[in-house]
Amino acid sequence: MGREWERKYAASKDVQQAIAADPQIRALTAETAVFAMESRYFDTPSGTLSAKMQTLRLRRENGRGVVTFKTPMADGVRGEWEYEAETLDGAAEKLAALGAPVEPWSDLIEVCGASFTRTAITLTFPDGAKAELALDLGVLVGGGKQMPLAEVEVEHKGGGLSTVEAFCVLLADKYHLQAESKSKYLRARLLKEGTL
Repeated sequence: MGREWERKYAASKDVQQAIAADPQIRALTAETAVFAMESRYFDTPSGTLSAKMQTLRLRRENGRGVVTFKTPMADGVRGEWEYEAETLDGAAEKLAALGAPVEPWSDLIEVCGASFTRTAITLTFPDGAKAELALDLGVLVGGGKQMPLAEVEVEHKGGGLSTVEAFCVLLADKYHLQAESKSKYLRARLLKEGTL
């Protein structure tokens, strides 16, 4: 199981470009990669997963299929399990084999989605802490509607979490970033429901 700690911020394309060009961030950059992302989110017809604040996603990442299951944890991070696959066939069994707290699902349906380009910047801090700075631009899709997606994510990847937390505070302050408390999935689902 992975433990996902991340912070999300709304950020326009111009702000993202300024962040990517920031000399202090470039000094921490170990690697940069660009991914085409196509996410599809699934639930049961009765909303079993969303009722438990769980997320089941099938994502295409530059043509590679990845199934991901996320669930909240008591300490405020999220549990995350994933494996490579092109479909959700046998997803419950495969995720359970990885240790995910899943129940057998039937009649999974596609709820909503997101299509975006991610510029992923791997950051390595002087103390050895690591994080991914993701600049996402695209659209959220739900209920036959679309809305723009433009955000920055910072995800802890290793080493001291306090270093990454401090970086997030500085980044948000320097670029006047507003925290985005809702996940892509939740915003796309609310778009479908007409409540966003």
